[in-house]
Amino acid sequence: MKNSRLKISIEKPCNKINWTSMSDFERGKFCSICSKNVTDFSKMTDEEIVNYLNGSEESICARLNQSQMNRILNINKANKINHWNKIAATLALMTLTTVSYSNTNEDNYFKTELNIRDLPHNKGNFYTQISSSDSIPNIIKGKVVEEGWDYPVKTFVIVKGTKIKSETDSLGNFQIVIPKKYKKEEITLIVKSTGLENDTELNLKISDLPKNDIVITKNPMVIGEVIRIKWWQFWK
Repeated sequence: MKNSRLKISIEKPCNKINWTSMSDFERGKFCSICSKNVTDFSKMTDEEIVNYLNGSEESICARLNQSQMNRILNINKANKINHWNKIAATLALMTLTTVSYSNTNEDNYFKTELNIRDLPHNKGNFYTQISSSDSIPNIIKGKVVEEGWDYPVKTFVIVKGTKIKSETDSLGNFQIVIPKKYKKEEITLIVKSTGLENDTELNLKISDLPKNDIVITKNPMVIGEVIRIKWWQFWK
């Protein structure tokens, strides 16, 4: 019988090699030092992790969020229901796509140019700011890196309580312009989670702007051999 109640941990985190310097493989990276595949668990659900572990009795090296370790991986019946819901949604989308295809040629005659002022912010949409000027008084420019490794993170940085966000580039850089109508004395930047870890927050005072060299360290991930803790070992 396969194990459905598991905890996982990494007792000896590996610091031999940077994640971004490894070559890609289907579900993660390949470590040239250990000649092993390192599976990226950070974006997997608990059920996917359990299924992956149950499919192999060999030792597995993985990349995990701190929040994925040392807790019971959550497997429940709701996941099966969600699976069938996804199938139903896919079938519905295929039907809608077929119906709308007949209007495609008509739509191609029209070209609409959107202005950022025209975006429907009242519907909860975000918008990304673009600016190249270092002289803007309310600008925030910086970089997001992963704690302990200092390699860039691809994610979104959001101004809490607003619809303003910026996507980091391949080097982890971002920039945000705080509008003049912003009335609060403090700004909270939220670095969105890239897996199952928590979001990262940073507080700034509006009076300290402009800021051109902020470095935000995102909650760290751990790489190493996965230790499987079975249900009868939980209380040891």
